[in-house]
Amino acid sequence: MLVRRNMLMCMLLVLLGILMIMRGLGMVRVLQKTLPISGKAWAAAAAVLVCMLCITGCSSSGGSAAASGPTPSPEIITRSPSEKLASSFRDWIEFTLDYAKGAGGGSDRQIAILERAAQSGKISVSDYEQAWSNYKQCVVDKGQPEPQLDRYSNGLYQQRGLRGSERKAGAFYAASVPCHTAEVLYVTMVYNVQVDNPNLYADPYMQFVDCLHRAEAVPKSYTADDYRRERGTHEFSYDTRAPAVRSCEAASNMAVGYQDDPVQDLGW
Repeated sequence: MLVRRNMLMCMLLVLLGILMIMRGLGMVRVLQKTLPISGKAWAAAAAVLVCMLCITGCSSSGGSAAASGPTPSPEIITRSPSEKLASSFRDWIEFTLDYAKGAGGGSDRQIAILERAAQSGKISVSDYEQAWSNYKQCVVDKGQPEPQLDRYSNGLYQQRGLRGSERKAGAFYAASVPCHTAEVLYVTMVYNVQVDNPNLYADPYMQFVDCLHRAEAVPKSYTADDYRRERGTHEFSYDTRAPAVRSCEAASNMAVGYQDDPVQDLGW
């Protein structure tokens, strides 16, 4: 049975997604002074983050911190399938940098990484890995166990699924959520796109299927609508366990886990 793995992001994405939508029009007016990003693109970017929440879901079972089963969620925001995150990847970097420096709560370390990316046009592998190292150290400095990460075949990292008591999971979340925002959230927003979203699709389903096409995991005739239909029934026409597929899920912020995946045991 599938289990959702990004519980770490739930509380953050609720707040961040709502904030982005509520501030969307005002932020667009500010950003349009320096960046060629439309109001629709801002809404699309907000939709990506909110959709990340909808797809990952939040649930607990019987006092355990482990997630239990997929939670169907309606589409909160209607997006055009062809909507882009920005007019270019460099604009997406600058857009993310501006938000991280403003209301986003990015640390000086994370902002420095984004500023280097804005100059060079990409985030280096070493900077990406350093951001995750900073995240782990931040959590440890708050008195929690060092976070364990899963690494995908495309080089992306994600917090490993958790198991433990509600008390210990709550303490871990209280430390890890602000650390994730401060040290790695905005870097991943850029790096995930850099790695596996060359067409800058704002719709995560379009991004995911495009990634599957490039990985030759599905035929070219397979569409985002096919994925939506299969996701609704949990009966997929491709190998969901294939490393390339799971890498595409991670890049599209739609990673799922399985009962036999390794987890970080926080204890009881």
